[in-house]
Amino acid sequence: MSVFAQNIELKRGEEKTVPLMGYNAHMNNAPKWNDTQLIKGIQNLSANTLRFPGGSNSFYWDWEKGRTLSYHEFLPTLKNSDFTFDGKSISSAQELKSITAKVRKTNSFWRQLYRYNAKSSNLEKIEDFAASLKNNKAEGVFTLNLISSNVNKEMEMLRQAKKIELDIQYIEIGNEINSNNLITKHFYPNPNAYVDTCVNWMRKIWKEFPNIHIGIVGGNNNSRLKNWNELLVSAFQKHFSNKSDQIHFVLHYYSYFKNPIYNFQDEMEYQQLVSFPKLDLSQKLKWWHWQATSDYTTWATEFNMIEPKPWNLNNKWVQGLYVSSQINEIISQTNTEMLHFHSIGSSTFPVFASLDMMSKDSRYMQMTANGLVTSLWNRLSAKADHFQSIKVNFKKWKVNYPSRLSCDCPNNPKRPTTIEFNPVHAYLSKVNNKQKLLITNLSKEEITINISDLLKGIVTMEQYSGNLDLEIPNINKDRLRTTIKEVSGEITIPALSISLFEE
Repeated sequence: MSVFAQNIELKRGEEKTVPLMGYNAHMNNAPKWNDTQLIKGIQNLSANTLRFPGGSNSFYWDWEKGRTLSYHEFLPTLKNSDFTFDGKSISSAQELKSITAKVRKTNSFWRQLYRYNAKSSNLEKIEDFAASLKNNKAEGVFTLNLISSNVNKEMEMLRQAKKIELDIQYIEIGNEINSNNLITKHFYPNPNAYVDTCVNWMRKIWKEFPNIHIGIVGGNNNSRLKNWNELLVSAFQKHFSNKSDQIHFVLHYYSYFKNPIYNFQDEMEYQQLVSFPKLDLSQKLKWWHWQATSDYTTWATEFNMIEPKPWNLNNKWVQGLYVSSQINEIISQTNTEMLHFHSIGSSTFPVFASLDMMSKDSRYMQMTANGLVTSLWNRLSAKADHFQSIKVNFKKWKVNYPSRLSCDCPNNPKRPTTIEFNPVHAYLSKVNNKQKLLITNLSKEEITINISDLLKGIVTMEQYSGNLDLEIPNINKDRLRTTIKEVSGEITIPALSISLFEE
């Protein structure tokens, strides 16, 4: 035990909703669900939930085919809805393909359509996903197609799941219908269009599947989405007043970083970086009018960070710690019942990855920094019947963010802002009278705790710490420091670490 470590007292805090924790489905450029290495990789993540078929691909997803629609197959969706480009309808699949290639960088709709047609999609039928859920002992979350499908066809998918003995408990009525994607704006130009769709679909779904929990896309407050959440809440109170415990508002939380990104080797900028989720999420929730959804729990079915190349943060230990900070803030600032890290991974885009699918050496399918951190949170919350925040009396940081208008700080707020931030967060869960404790120390100081204040007897400790710029997994000598042993009484929590204790 270090004589220089600060002694910290841990006290039981607020009771929280037990969060279901898992992952958004792996992306298009990834192995199939039945790939043996992928199966093993997901098992190592200890996923409690898996979201299928994913996010934006659900706009184009045909569950019977088990893939996204081709240009030829998607064209009727555009024709039947009077979609136009430059004031004209699109007459052929070849024309659609040509337009998409030319303008794919102008809007997420064109980028998606181009990406999903760039090469043959994996065939991922519902039977394949069911097998993956069984392999991982996980729950499925199904995102329904509100763009190129219809309620009757999506109901057939639910029936097919039931037929193969897949118990679907969680579905989402669409993905990011609140986005500025051209196709979502075309089909849902205002909140009432989405409200009416939700009410119609929910009635039909609950008539046949009365116990299903339904996630509804939460909105924000721009001109197109004004009063989105308020209108949805009003409709649910009118039509489904007895179903409030089965209705959940979905948010997607990403930290968008622009270059220059905070220099995490500088102490002040490191504090700005790992404290950023507290500031950023608070501002977003206010803008989104999230308080209007307070009678319902939240599903964060996608969260992560987004940064441009050259990916200064990606897959370094600092990103893993950052993700833990994100999780803590989502749980602290919302009544969250579900969190999905985005995503399991792909062979082309490393930032959205809990498994390394880009490296073709011994790192392939190993957990990234994000995967390692989220796997510990997954184990903390798995099958828990009790979940509680822990009060930590570490001295709070005062973190100053100058206005981005007054400095070369593109990630800062418009106005200068100062926040208080506790760099040590901790949570306790209970499963069948056995307790687990997770502690993340984002500070660069060692701390000492008495584990017996919260846990009984000798407990197993699994602990990870390392340099902020260490890439995970690392095949060189400078690996992440890992400790797995039995402990009791006073113990040291290293700087820049995450630890899981189990009775």
